[in-house]
Amino acid sequence: MVIASIVVNCTSDQFEEIKKWIGKKNELEIVQTMDQKIAVVIEADSTESVAVISEEINSLNGVTSVEIVSHFFEDEIFNSSDIPN
Repeated sequence: MVIASIVVNCTSDQFEEIKKWIGKKNELEIVQTMDQKIAVVIEADSTESVAVISEEINSLNGVTSVEIVSHFFEDEIFNSSDIPN
């Protein structure tokens, strides 16, 4: 399991719609909102999934940016050739 936290910056006119969209996704949890910012926790199977989800959020109408705040991936399995000797 990979866990990441992000801040989604939105335009004021799309803020509520973006919150609704995020709230419908099982792998996303809104932890706080302030002004036009939404703090979100992502739980995914891989770092690639976190990237895909972040890109999907960033492509929503009214999203001005997505900032990764933290990213925990210690349980992710790496190929042994990826580990330096």
